[in-house]
Amino acid sequence: MKISSDWVVYYVRSCGVCKDVHNTTLGLQIKEVLSGMGCPQSPEGGRVRSPFYNKMHEEMTEAGFANSGFTYDIEMLRLPEFFKKLSDWLGVRFE
Repeated sequence: MKISSDWVVYYVRSCGVCKDVHNTTLGLQIKEVLSGMGCPQSPEGGRVRSPFYNKMHEEMTEAGFANSGFTYDIEMLRLPEFFKKLSDWLGVRFE
């Protein structure tokens, strides 16, 4: 499956955590975790619109969210591993 780095940033922000972590820093950590797991950037390359872009464009722009981000290929069964590694780095627990 494909996972968007912007979606992950949106998810983290919606949990109310990492308020003092810049989106770019968060995006780079997401990339590092996914790359470390062997999850490549999607072959389409380039940036794609976040799934929340159309619905929340104004709110996201005002909040400093990117309008587009990279997608990565990840096996669905590895999503818990990804969120565990990301939560360890962030020092938070996702519910």
